[in-house]
Amino acid sequence: MPLLPAGAPEYPGYKAAAADKVDFYRFADRWSEDIGSILSAVLPDELRHFLDYRVVEVHHFYNREHLRKFCAACVLYDPPATKLREFARYHDPPSLPSQ
Repeated sequence: MPLLPAGAPEYPGYKAAAADKVDFYRFADRWSEDIGSILSAVLPDELRHFLDYRVVEVHHFYNREHLRKFCAACVLYDPPATKLREFARYHDPPSLPSQ
């Protein structure tokens, strides 16, 4: 997830030794768990299936990642009370497929 809070450990780079990446990955994993917990708490029942990692269809993967990035942006940057669609366009997420 590219949206991390200030103070997150810096990613040491792809070629860095695994031991040098431990702090970053621990932080990123915890952050990802926090975002997942928030989404689980606030998503309506009809959208919860997008969080299920057992669902392998590509559109579910992209919708899940867009939801997670949008949630992270809302946590990191105080979203406006109005014009939420404009706020969401930083990543330009697609609309959810009709059921």
